[in-house]
Amino acid sequence: MMTLTSTVLPFLLTIYSFLCESSDAFIQYFVPVVPHIRKGSAHFTPAIRLRASSFVEIARTSSVDVSKASSELQSLLLDRWNGKSESVDTLEKIERIEKIIDQLIQGQVEYDENDCLYGPLYATIYTTGVKTKPLWEQFASLATADKKNISGQKYFKDSNGDGKVINYSEVYGRSFHIRADGNVALRTPLELIEATPKPATPQSPIDSLTSFLNNIGGKNKNMPAPKKLSKCPTDYLATVTKASFNLFGKSLDLPVKGTGIARLLYADPNLRIFVSVTENDWEQTAGLKVVQVRIDLVEEEWEELS
Repeated sequence: MMTLTSTVLPFLLTIYSFLCESSDAFIQYFVPVVPHIRKGSAHFTPAIRLRASSFVEIARTSSVDVSKASSELQSLLLDRWNGKSESVDTLEKIERIEKIIDQLIQGQVEYDENDCLYGPLYATIYTTGVKTKPLWEQFASLATADKKNISGQKYFKDSNGDGKVINYSEVYGRSFHIRADGNVALRTPLELIEATPKPATPQSPIDSLTSFLNNIGGKNKNMPAPKKLSKCPTDYLATVTKASFNLFGKSLDLPVKGTGIARLLYADPNLRIFVSVTENDWEQTAGLKVVQVRIDLVEEEWEELS
């Protein structure tokens, strides 16, 4: 059990004072994306520019290629996260990661919010695009040697169907974490795409005849309702209604409220990419990209936030 030593107490008081005095900056930083926190040295990775020929390659990318690219990126990043010996960063490997990220973003994929946005926490396991590592990543110095800090976002819908978001960032595991709760809604109109499933297969001659007649009349009762898909990039407006420090089960509320923009650049059920589109008062975060992976793929024993 960690005690409030002369090192930890000033740390807590300093951050509390800073956030209370910099409410707007806190919102601009915390709402769009929650940067990756993990133990040890900085994990900043400079953005890698793609050659013109790479964009030609991206333009030819099919949906199958995108799926394969997402799986490869997920594998590379989880290997880094889990500290596998073969995952040691090299320039070649970082360039590959950055290239896949750009490929997925350029694909402007279609996604279902219920499958790719709303659901469990997605943990941030990679950041790129800015020169200075985010403040939350600096908190990792208090992590234990065998336990990485988790940070990320949970988007979900309440009983009324309204969008909600929890921004979560550990300083010393779940024993000491920072949390911001709020509402989330579309900021820009969705570009909706009709994703019409195939009709159900008739199971008898009578059903076949009925289906045939319905098709002639322009109707098919066996046809499920089309699914509405949105297309990346999409902006979501998040409004923080409550923020707090949580230390060993005790909560210390922060007088913070405000709004921020989360721009979704890529999404599938396992992985998504956000970018910060605003600056704040103490660090350059515009252009900060974060890659988030569904929490059960990162931490098997995770207890879901409520």
